[in-house]
Amino acid sequence: MSAAPLWPAIPGLLLLASAALAPLASADLWWHLSTGRWILVHGALPATDFLSHTAGERPWILEEWLFQVVAASLHALGGPGLLRLVHGALVAGALTMAARAVPVMWRSTVVLAFGVLVADRMGLRPHWISIPAFLAFRQLWLVDREPLSGSRLGGAALFTTVWANVHAVALLAPMAAACMAAAPTPHRGRFARLAVAAGLASLLTPSGLDLWRYAFEHSEIPRRYIDEWMTLWNPAVPVPGAILAAVVLATTAGLAGHLVLLRRGETDLAGTALLVLACMLAASSRRFAWILAIPLFDALRAAPAPARALRWALCLGLAGLLSTAPRIQRGLDRLRDGAWASPSVDAAWLPVEAADFLASSDLSGNLFHAYEHGGYLGWRLVDPRMPEPRFRVYLDGRTVLHGPVIEERWGAEHQPGTAVAAALFARRSISVAVMPNSRTTDAQGLPIVWKPPGDGWERVHTDATAVVWSRRP
Repeated sequence: MSAAPLWPAIPGLLLLASAALAPLASADLWWHLSTGRWILVHGALPATDFLSHTAGERPWILEEWLFQVVAASLHALGGPGLLRLVHGALVAGALTMAARAVPVMWRSTVVLAFGVLVADRMGLRPHWISIPAFLAFRQLWLVDREPLSGSRLGGAALFTTVWANVHAVALLAPMAAACMAAAPTPHRGRFARLAVAAGLASLLTPSGLDLWRYAFEHSEIPRRYIDEWMTLWNPAVPVPGAILAAVVLATTAGLAGHLVLLRRGETDLAGTALLVLACMLAASSRRFAWILAIPLFDALRAAPAPARALRWALCLGLAGLLSTAPRIQRGLDRLRDGAWASPSVDAAWLPVEAADFLASSDLSGNLFHAYEHGGYLGWRLVDPRMPEPRFRVYLDGRTVLHGPVIEERWGAEHQPGTAVAAALFARRSISVAVMPNSRTTDAQGLPIVWKPPGDGWERVHTDATAVVWSRRP
């Protein structure tokens, strides 16, 4: 059979490119860069937080230190522009690996279907190492049923060790192998040896066993306030339409396809165990929606050759789903407003001008700000070479450190006029607030300008993205 053309996938690929190569807007990237910069300056790993004024002496488990060092080094070498190119290459690599996991006739479809699964995580983060790393581990050590030689087992251990120092999602390697070893198949011993080798290799990080503890001990507060931690059935925050549709379709089609493969003898119960693990992880947290690639691959491996019209219809439908994903829409917005090709940081999403103002001002002190802006403000305003930086942020995306303060910050933002908010500002000694401009609206749809609680505040800077308040001495 001749190779199926990728023409039907072009509209969706352009949508993915608009997000993958758009100006950097990831809220978490910046605290990763700050951490990597600190490690490069000090030649060691930080044991406690140096960015915020709320974490105190709470121990900090660095689960991504190698990614942070590499990202900070790339930024020092080529700035945000180089990071954008690396991000685009990682996305392209993951899509290519997904395409190679299914028959040629389905490659254009799987590229877009997988794109829908990852569309909500298009920001540059360690996940864009873990996603292709998991696909590679699956292909090299899980799909194959041949006996493991010593060199192949050592290769799996080395791969897992490097991956575990890049991102804690590497724990999926021993977990997947252990699940497959539990299935009653003739290959149980093979997968058991793989699980032991990968599990021991995952301990070869500065965190050791703490990496496993971190993976399983997230508090319930992030799961109530941070959308990526919310379960797919959480009624508090609606799931984006593209993600919900992708989850339902991938799970249903994957289970049906897997049954067909079992009947054909093209998979076994070890494959069933891996599929169940993938569906459970995706249902437990939105951040794992991408792992539904496992049932998706089974569905397309079992499906008959599609007619040309069906292939076009599927690709156009998936492109339509992609266009509803918030990250894709943001990339398209930057393309429409002309900011896509020139700036390397998305100033419509991040407080770039406010950070410029604070860096050049004579202000200092503890900051209060939106959750998604903490990482960027820390990157811009906390100098790792200074023992006492001028500013410290309230929190950022490190839920292992800031889980306990997420709820109190949310309350002070949404109910700033209360005595509780005023007491919080006094207890945290907050002297500067940086908040999104016109974040909320009143009953008539008019913008409400957020104001810090209490007296003595002065608005010292306003731009299209943020407003800066300073408490008068």
